[in-house]
Amino acid sequence: MLVNVPSVVRRPTAMLMIASTCLFAATALAQTATPSITSLAPNSGPVGTQVTITGAGFSPTGNAVHFGDGGRIDLPSTNRGTIIVYTVPAATGPCEPPKMCAVASQPVVPGTYRISVSSAEGRSSNVVSFTATR
Repeated sequence: MLVNVPSVVRRPTAMLMIASTCLFAATALAQTATPSITSLAPNSGPVGTQVTITGAGFSPTGNAVHFGDGGRIDLPSTNRGTIIVYTVPAATGPCEPPKMCAVASQPVVPGTYRISVSSAEGRSSNVVSFTATR
């Protein structure tokens, strides 16, 4: 970002303040980006499969991976918010541990499940498909 600075304020202190402000604004923008999923590896497998979710805009910590009607909360990302590793659960349901829920979890059976990510800031990604196998 180029900023025109009048010659009156072209002192080292003023330039440092302007550079710091721009860096802070760029950092804040990067941390509040909407997450997006670009790929799953693998995109199919049985219960227990570790899936690498690749994308952008994931929070450093506190991500929620939504898998079918359930998912997992408080997952970290790596590689500057571009990778989350998720394990396909044996069952899905509307409540995550340690919460108790009146609705029973359903076993993960072969079929297609929707996967998305919510960042710690509550922004939701696009939805991609994972195929559960036996």
